[in-house]
Amino acid sequence: MNNPPDMDEVSRVRAFPRGVITAVLVPLLVSVIFVPRFLGFAPAIIGVAGYIWVRFSTGRWPAFPCALLGWMAGIIGLGLLSALWALDPGLSAERALDVAPVLLGGALFTGFALQTAKDDLSRFQRIFPLAVLVMGVLCVVELYAGAPLYKLLRPGLTRAVNMSGLNRSVIVYTLCSIIALDLAWRTKNFRILAGLAAVFAAILFKTQSQSAQFALLVGGVFYLLFPVRIKAAWTWLAGFFAVLCLGAPWIAQAMFKALPPLADRHEWLRQSYASHRMEIWDFISRRALERPVLGHGLESARVMHFDTQKLYHASDHVLHPHNAVIQLWLEFGVVGAALASGFFAFLLWSIRDLPPVQARISLAVLMACVAVGVTGYGLWQAWWLGGLFMVAGLSVLAVGKAVCDTNPR
Repeated sequence: MNNPPDMDEVSRVRAFPRGVITAVLVPLLVSVIFVPRFLGFAPAIIGVAGYIWVRFSTGRWPAFPCALLGWMAGIIGLGLLSALWALDPGLSAERALDVAPVLLGGALFTGFALQTAKDDLSRFQRIFPLAVLVMGVLCVVELYAGAPLYKLLRPGLTRAVNMSGLNRSVIVYTLCSIIALDLAWRTKNFRILAGLAAVFAAILFKTQSQSAQFALLVGGVFYLLFPVRIKAAWTWLAGFFAVLCLGAPWIAQAMFKALPPLADRHEWLRQSYASHRMEIWDFISRRALERPVLGHGLESARVMHFDTQKLYHASDHVLHPHNAVIQLWLEFGVVGAALASGFFAFLLWSIRDLPPVQARISLAVLMACVAVGVTGYGLWQAWWLGGLFMVAGLSVLAVGKAVCDTNPR
């Protein structure tokens, strides 16, 4: 039997969660504004370092998030297996190995966040809204002043900055802001709350990222309207998501037949390339249904040419479908759709069992992430996967026991 740790060991273990606050917020601020791709590494580095520190300090490993690690291992394993039937076996295997450390390290970061001490949670919950406000001010400067900070860090840059390149920053900022706004409200920090709201409004008005605006809309609807206390509602949500996942190729084709003319009449939908996206979803869905059981292999879109009329998307090639569910159908067929449905249900059950105050914001953040995932980026982009784990860990820290004990809803 292990002996209880002495007070020096306890101090050293508690020192690391305090360090986590800096370790999380500094790379978050840096990556969101300057190098969003660093998010592909930051959660894994923090998570692995945290577990090693506790093992070194106490001689014991902290509890591992076994269920989450199991899901991540299953995703990696399916990606490796897909090399057996993929159009480009080498590409599929290489990509699966590339995302493995992001997925497994990110799961460790989330698991470590779950074990943060109450005092350190309190500290984090006080600091985080202010950090997000600073991050927002920097975003506003970049958007309204032509990205001066971006240019300052790249003195050799001679071409004009494409402002759509700031969309990654705005996406991560939006997801963090949902958490920060809730924290500021629950801790009754109304000055920070007003600052966050003002900065957030300025960013959403100026940004070219309709995915960020859509994420805020979806997250806000679930935050305000979802009946978190009714257990059956969670089952219905999981079932509805499963139906959408399993029917995605047919839904996408029906959308492309009916909706582009309507989308072209609305400025916001035109600016978000809605018709362009729907054409991509249509031709990829038709190709996915040629191999509906196991799909074409991980990252298969990169080596494919598609049957398309080029009405909106002027090429028969695309790097990814801009929709995580359609991408899973293309790469893994119905097996991928079932995997997505099961993982979403696993996340919902984990959130459902939280107290309502925690469940409400956790669900809002989850659905905001889903909104971006089905309209924006490639599923296996490292910065996006790492960003999801960063947001998951931040959510865990933000809804911890410290606030819930003092501000019940």
